[in-house]
Amino acid sequence: MCCDAVISIFFILVLQTIYTQNITEYEFPEITIQALKLKGFRAYIPALQYPGYFTDSSNSQKTGCIPTISRVPGRVVCAGHTIFEDDFDVLREDLWQIDHYFPEDHLEHPFMSYQWPPTNPTIEVKDGTLRIQPVLQQDLPGFNNMSLFSEQLSLGD
Repeated sequence: MCCDAVISIFFILVLQTIYTQNITEYEFPEITIQALKLKGFRAYIPALQYPGYFTDSSNSQKTGCIPTISRVPGRVVCAGHTIFEDDFDVLREDLWQIDHYFPEDHLEHPFMSYQWPPTNPTIEVKDGTLRIQPVLQQDLPGFNNMSLFSEQLSLGD
């Protein structure tokens, strides 16, 4: 019952598209419908596989690049393509910055500071994994429970 309604809707949409494009002849390919979950389904045409393309003007052409909202300065990026990769063999400081910021959206959110103190690192790269360990500043060497209330906080080296 569910699949019959889906097929009917699919054909109505195809016919509507054909009508609005003034196409007089069209061959309907065979459609495969696969149940995914209780109320989900996937309808696809297995025999047809075309490279992705999009139309951005009347002089458009086929391309293997499907557009995406991702932007990378100096190059074109496509949907489904890797735009950034790091294997974390070492911490590349030219790619990653240690961040300090104050919350702006809510007064009760904590001050966050990811630091790399040499005596007690909270950021570590090991066996291809980046590990960031949350640590209370009062537990670090040179600080105590009252350090945050001293009205001075040095984030420099």
